Amino acid sequence: MRRLTFVPTAVRGGRRVPLKACAACKMVKYCNRDCQIAHHPQHNSACKKRSDELHDELLFRQPPQNKDCPICFLPLPRGDGSEILSTCCGKMICNGCTHAQIKEGIRSGKAPEEFSGCPFCRKVVAKTDEEDVEQINDLILFQLSYTLERGSLDSSEAYYSLGNLYCLGRGVERDRKKAIKYWELAAMCGYVKARVCLAIMEGESGNHQRAYRNFFILARAGDEECLKEVKEGFMMGIVTKDEYADALRGYQKSRDETKSEMRDEAVRYHANP
Repeated sequence: MRRLTFVPTAVRGGRRVPLKACAACKMVKYCNRDCQIAHHPQHNSACKKRSDELHDELLFRQPPQNKDCPICFLPLPRGDGSEILSTCCGKMICNGCTHAQIKEGIRSGKAPEEFSGCPFCRKVVAKTDEEDVEQINDLILFQLSYTLERGSLDSSEAYYSLGNLYCLGRGVERDRKKAIKYWELAAMCGYVKARVCLAIMEGESGNHQRAYRNFFILARAGDEECLKEVKEGFMMGIVTKDEYADALRGYQKSRDETKSEMRDEAVRYHANP
């Protein structure tokens, strides 16, 4: 049986035209732009409230499963800083594979500049802030064009790095709002490390519930420091017992999935170089 789809319409000029939903809240439909402008004073308050709710639904949803390191094909650790974005090719490389490249270079007697390039594409890494900004912008433009031509492609790591650049003023003018914007885009794409920055910002602004929502997601992703923050929130009564137990289970599962001998060796090496 053929399924019929109902499309809301309005009569205008003697003919039916499809209604278009408000782009922000999706709750109200209008026949044209003039009708939407006329209704704005009555709709503005409810629209802002609903659009904020939709924004938070995207921001605080559970992130997708870990992506794999493109070299060792093990799930990447999330949130603990043990992976590195190669701005030249846009690949996230785990600390184990980066350490393996350094270890092999030292063993073969190469000079540091000979094995300090990207472990994946072998391109020399950016040496200045300006080169880093240029590579990140090129990466985002490439991914956006790829998305338009072939479909979805993740640019979360590039958004995160761009947020850091705006936060620190590295190669660009310092802009807190733009930093938050790009960190939120990164978090919505599933890049949980951006949530550390967002949690700190929310905490500084006194939004402790929102800060702990970010810490909770990070703890489940395997971040030990954020698990401690969740525990502290539990002791203070901000986090419930069930939420803390869920964070513990998620933390252990994430750690088990991302564990490897070379990654453990990298952690020991950098702790005691």
